[in-house]
Amino acid sequence: MTIVVFWVIFTLLIGFLAERFDRNPLGYVFMSIFLSPLVVGILLLIIGRNGKHCPECHELIRVSANKCKHCGHLFPKKVKK
Repeated sequence: MTIVVFWVIFTLLIGFLAERFDRNPLGYVFMSIFLSPLVVGILLLIIGRNGKHCPECHELIRVSANKCKHCGHLFPKKVKK
């Protein structure tokens, strides 16, 4: 019984950590339920954050952002060849 309680607690912590890393928390919770919170937590730490740093204010923003939400820095548009 205690294993199930710890499994649920650590699964919820993985969901919280995934949200802090700008990842899909629900997806990581389901992976954690079926695999293991320890394995998914290590995977999440290896993969890291889903974002890029602004060159002006060094805040983390989404990869698809064209403008920094913190300082207003505009990123150049990438031209597809």
